[in-house]
Amino acid sequence: MMDYKIHKLLLQAIIENSIIHGFENIDYGGLIKIKGELIGKDKLQITISDNGKGMDGQKLKSVFREFDNENSSYRRIGVQNVIRRLKMYYDCNGYIQAESQEGKGTVVRVIVPKMI
Repeated sequence: MMDYKIHKLLLQAIIENSIIHGFENIDYGGLIKIKGELIGKDKLQITISDNGKGMDGQKLKSVFREFDNENSSYRRIGVQNVIRRLKMYYDCNGYIQAESQEGKGTVVRVIVPKMI
């Protein structure tokens, strides 16, 4: 995995969202796991999972939707920046997947290609 380069702020917003939103009103027992693994010969998958409050499908879709309008005044700047960085630094070969379940937590996977 040491051959893979990721942008220095790529994961920050996702981890920050787990802490701020996922553990809102949770006093103890919050857990964030970060795992890296190789997928095939040329991709790195970084999985960030938490056991926070999670979210329903509609909310998940709105948080992780594509941002096509560069001038958007959309509030979720952190996730928007992650998606833009993936497109910019990995020439649209990097992507993000997210799943969540209310009361169970959220899992976000960031997949990046090997840069030569």
